[in-house]
Amino acid sequence: MALTSEQMALYEKDMYPVMNEKYKRKPTKYQEIYSLKSDATGAGDKDTQLLGADKFKQKDSQGQGFTFRSPVQGWQTYVSYETFFDAVKFDKEEVEDNVKNGEVGKTLKNYAASWGDAYRVTKEEFAASFFIQGGYTSGDKIFNGSWGNQTDPSGNLLYDSKPFFNLTGNTRTAKDGSTYYNARTTTTLNETNFGTLYDLMAVTNAKTEVGTPMENKPNMIMTQEGSDYREAWKIINTTGMNKSMPGGQLNDRNPWADRLQVLDWWALSGGAWYVLEAKAEELQFDDRQKPVVEFYRNKVTRGYHATVDSRFGVHLKAGSWKKVARDGGSFAATG
Repeated sequence: MALTSEQMALYEKDMYPVMNEKYKRKPTKYQEIYSLKSDATGAGDKDTQLLGADKFKQKDSQGQGFTFRSPVQGWQTYVSYETFFDAVKFDKEEVEDNVKNGEVGKTLKNYAASWGDAYRVTKEEFAASFFIQGGYTSGDKIFNGSWGNQTDPSGNLLYDSKPFFNLTGNTRTAKDGSTYYNARTTTTLNETNFGTLYDLMAVTNAKTEVGTPMENKPNMIMTQEGSDYREAWKIINTTGMNKSMPGGQLNDRNPWADRLQVLDWWALSGGAWYVLEAKAEELQFDDRQKPVVEFYRNKVTRGYHATVDSRFGVHLKAGSWKKVARDGGSFAATG
């Protein structure tokens, strides 16, 4: 006997808590790196940067009037909300012969649990892919924010038609004409190379689009799991007496002590390590739709289908490349 609509609705309802519990069983790390937007709508979003005042002007004399200027548009950035899904089908007999013994409910809950794990892995790997694939000189489709009738003019590159991570031989140009890079290829993580990468972000790239100095200090060093994480942890957290350098003299202070959070992320690959301003507004993860589960009958085959889908995207806004610097990884044309 076919399942009633009430039975199918009950099975569908029972899948949600199982999936959510499994998703939350292990912590995710993408939300420690990106700022979060939980109320995204539509097929995508576009943001237009406004080049505002670089600083206030001082009056030369009492009674001096105002000098007016027109607003100037900066960069436009795009994000597309991608759909991620899974689906499973059951034969008519497989379902209808096992309703009373409870096997149908158990099977659906098992799939729901696997979807909870898969949802976590999918979000983590998607969020990490912008770091892994950000050095390709021809870009990658994950950076293309086109949606509907909105075409991202930078295509598979960042909004300024440069890769997310660029080297000295492929500098990007700001609106004031200054040129910048935010990546190196020394690869080895040690105190010297860490200090160089830190200064690249905190000093060299600490300028607005119109060249005004700004604060741009990293608050996180991020690595893959393994030896790089252990080295980063030692640089930031290991100190002798009086916060001295490990093995140093009492007055040999560790300048990095407790300055940055150290994060290892299993979803990273490629051998690179990063310094960044975690949760900067320019690095934004947009949640468009939480997972939606459906369990229904296929009227053609008379079997039963269960589906789940979710939507999200990463919006790298104007200035996003300033909020992170990378050492190592691939800088090939494509992946």
